[in-house]
Amino acid sequence: MTEFECVLKILAWQASKIVGYENEETAKKRAMLLMIDLDADTIKPMMIGEMFRGRLLKVGESRKWSVIRDLVIDSYIREDYQKDARVFFSDDAARKRFAKNIYFDSFGFFSGFHAECEPQPIQGDRWTHCVQYLFEEEIPGAAGDDGAPVKHLFFCLWITEVDAYMRNQSALRYIAQHDQLTGLYNRHMLNELLQRDDPAILILMDINFFKSINDTYGHKVGDDALRVLSRRLEEVFYHKQNDLIFRLGGDEFLVVLLDADEQRAIECMEELQKEIRFDEIAFTVSIGYSVNRDDLKAALKAADEALYRVKKNGRKGYLKGEPV
Repeated sequence: MTEFECVLKILAWQASKIVGYENEETAKKRAMLLMIDLDADTIKPMMIGEMFRGRLLKVGESRKWSVIRDLVIDSYIREDYQKDARVFFSDDAARKRFAKNIYFDSFGFFSGFHAECEPQPIQGDRWTHCVQYLFEEEIPGAAGDDGAPVKHLFFCLWITEVDAYMRNQSALRYIAQHDQLTGLYNRHMLNELLQRDDPAILILMDINFFKSINDTYGHKVGDDALRVLSRRLEEVFYHKQNDLIFRLGGDEFLVVLLDADEQRAIECMEELQKEIRFDEIAFTVSIGYSVNRDDLKAALKAADEALYRVKKNGRKGYLKGEPV
């Protein structure tokens, strides 16, 4: 799975959770996914859901982001929210977010999405929810005057529609269950899981020498390292119905494999032994894991003890802990 494919899965998964649809496929029917090159002002439609008919099919005809942006705002966003929408969709706002290391962002506003070919009068409260992912990428074969690679700023934009009640309920549930820095599940969600005793594999890890990253480069870079590891975990553990990924606090992360497939767990942990790099920073992780049989709390304790042994023995590889 490429990094971009991973990003698409993350967007689909997060959007479905934010707006409350039961699964990704249901969310996709009421959504549109676009990839925009801000430096070239070009757009590539990655997916157009069933409800996006009529005017929005022109996305496939135009290659200009500025054209499609105006089309979306003028056709499907209620007039008193169009100003806010233009700010959110603007190139300047995207560049400012990227400069502040805000790679994921979301915004909701009243809308007039309808399945008909042309926009219709709004019936009841409807909301447009947008999830945006920003990233920079080198352009193959392009070089500047100094010979350096040319990079363009891209963003993937997931636009979906949901009624106001579902949006409010789902947003509150999402905030309660997710870590605000990384978007992963939080300790509150883990506490809910620990009330069950399902068969599972628990993989506990933290970043080696994370304190030195904070001390040397600052907490902002430390936060970036946490986000980079989060995206790496979402790439490796991409079976979204079976793999639950948590940030427990600090640099401590937990993955719970509900399919209890130990061989797949080992393959994933082997993949996580590779050095993770971003900018000039490189780091590795220490891992402890355990197999739950009838007590998730005991299995979590066993994984924690295994992680401690890995760190004590040189912070290399992974070890299995046995629940008692």
